[in-house]
Amino acid sequence: MRNKTSNRLEHKLTKRDTASSEEEMVHSNKIYRLNSYENEIQAENYLRLKNSSVSPERAAVMIKEHFGL
Repeated sequence: MRNKTSNRLEHKLTKRDTASSEEEMVHSNKIYRLNSYENEIQAENYLRLKNSSVSPERAAVMIKEHFGL
């Protein structure tokens, strides 16, 4: 759905070929994962943020607080 919104199609030239874009997304999802496992990354400047149940504004505040910005 995301790759087919009018705003995305207007600003992302490579997404205008929706069939190709969809195919690439399905292919990438088979190879890569978008989420880290809990405690997988032990870097100092890393935040694992589950933001599916918070607003973008709240997520921004959480990020700023975590990194002291």
